[in-house]
Amino acid sequence: MDTTVAKLQQIFQDKQSLLLDAVLASAREAGYTRYASTLKEAWRRSVEGLTRAFVLSLGTSPRPWGPDANPKDFPGSRFGAELSRLHRARGVSLELFLGLFKQYRQAFEDALTDGEFCEQEQAKARRAMTRFLDSVELGAVADWNRNTVDHQVQELLEQNRLLAFEKNKYLTIFESLAPPVVLFAPGGPVETMNFAAAQLFPDSVTPGFLPCAAHPVVRTIPWLEQEQSAFESGGMSQEVFQKQMEVRGELHFFEV
Repeated sequence: MDTTVAKLQQIFQDKQSLLLDAVLASAREAGYTRYASTLKEAWRRSVEGLTRAFVLSLGTSPRPWGPDANPKDFPGSRFGAELSRLHRARGVSLELFLGLFKQYRQAFEDALTDGEFCEQEQAKARRAMTRFLDSVELGAVADWNRNTVDHQVQELLEQNRLLAFEKNKYLTIFESLAPPVVLFAPGGPVETMNFAAAQLFPDSVTPGFLPCAAHPVVRTIPWLEQEQSAFESGGMSQEVFQKQMEVRGELHFFEV
């Protein structure tokens, strides 16, 4: 095996966590996490998949992407086509996908800076990386363009049905939780709460009403405002404290 190729394979197998952190940080800074999962594990799978495809591509003979190229002939383009179908099914546009992929591209290109390559090896490594990342983008675009408008509409309709099912399942679980759960929007206002939480207020409502209401019935929780303000201004990621309050004439203690 070529020493440069072997070194590249080792670098990207060893840098999984660093690549994940770099991609996620870049995507958050650029605002892409508004359109994708904020769970680190979901990003981990995508980084691992891209890394596997890159390592696999290093073991194949390099070929140019010609006008009659078949995406199935390139590990990168096969992975790009897979990404295309996955993101298209989620309602992501091609422009949004390519913008998001730039975050991955930058992280992978930056990973070469610490590869301890000599000048000749560095040039070869960058050519291999560029060729692979280009093939991923071309594979995604090729797959996107092969889909007719009618097919894309059917994909979106099916995905909407799945999302409606997931939303109903989430609401059922959310409303059935015994502990009170309140979701806050950035800045403090209440987005929604489950039935157990709604019962803590004088004007309780029926299960399922709050998540479906156009405007939250309760916009703030006065007895939590002080702690909430301290939490947000302190930049903390987690805080647990006890709170006592009277609910319909009885004193209750809560762990928040």
